Amino acid sequence: MRGMGGAFISDLTVNNVESKGNNWRGHLTGYYDWDAGEKYFYLRRATFTNYRAINNYAAGLWLDSDYQDIVIDQCELIGNAVTGLFIEAGPGPITVKHSIIAQNYQIAPNYLQTPGLFGWAAENVTLTNNLIAGNFGAQIGVRDLYVRSIEIPETKTTKTFMSQNWHLKNNWIMATQAQESLVTTLNAQPWLNTLQSQANRWFSLQARPFWIQAESLSFAQWQATTQQDQNSLFFALGDPNDSVSSSN
Repeated sequence: MRGMGGAFISDLTVNNVESKGNNWRGHLTGYYDWDAGEKYFYLRRATFTNYRAINNYAAGLWLDSDYQDIVIDQCELIGNAVTGLFIEAGPGPITVKHSIIAQNYQIAPNYLQTPGLFGWAAENVTLTNNLIAGNFGAQIGVRDLYVRSIEIPETKTTKTFMSQNWHLKNNWIMATQAQESLVTTLNAQPWLNTLQSQANRWFSLQARPFWIQAESLSFAQWQATTQQDQNSLFFALGDPNDSVSSSN
């Protein structure tokens, strides 16, 4: 079931590691649920560099419960069965840069993860210079199904987390099939209110690929609603005129 994982680890370095084909036994019985795959709890000061999670029958990388000071750099999370990167219930900060999250797909019935990057009660997340593309479903999903309260081990106190303070810059975010969307949210108003997003390149086959709650928005509506991505570009894939929207 597990590839790599751990809990209560400080100063972790994962460098030049490939994790492939894990949870194959769970796959034989249709089991993809908690907590198959590459999962870490309560990390402090962890760096993943040149980490490759390829074709696992689970999440490519799953960070859960009070993660702090995480860097994911030059990593590839590709073709995993549930989600590429799952960031759950922590204060951060976490930085994902120069990485690829692509072609992850949801095969687990009734599972609530987003195939690309899924944030649930994830605070202080920075995405910069990444390619997030071709994930079946949403490329980025911020879905706070309910409020998360976690006990902090060092202080034995409980803290409540919600998705907020995300920064997106210089990313290429691409929905390459008609059934794919770019962003989907659930109970994510704090995330929308604190989002900073700029200089991104958005691609989609859909005219309205941004979902807030159950409402689909065009790129112009996304810009107006969030007041973000004012200097980003939107490309309608498959349009022979290469339709582009930008205010700058």
